[in-house]
Amino acid sequence: MTKDELRAQLERQEQRYKDVYGGEVTTYAAQPDPERKPWRKRASVLDQAFAEELQKNAKGTQATGALTPIHHRPGTCINAVPWTILAAS
Repeated sequence: MTKDELRAQLERQEQRYKDVYGGEVTTYAAQPDPERKPWRKRASVLDQAFAEELQKNAKGTQATGALTPIHHRPGTCINAVPWTILAAS
């Protein structure tokens, strides 16, 4: 069924309703779909623990003024260099 056929059928039904029941037909515009909120990834337990470690290191850095090493999870950062390589060089 095409849109034109559907419109013609609805017009026939509207006219029949007016003729038979003597009523009035009110047409409404379609309501827009609600906006979808962007998907947000929930932090895993490991992500939360890593964030806590970052906060601890930030507090330690502010208190002592020295940098402390951050232990990365393996495979999470392409540029991460293991500490053993740094110590050997």
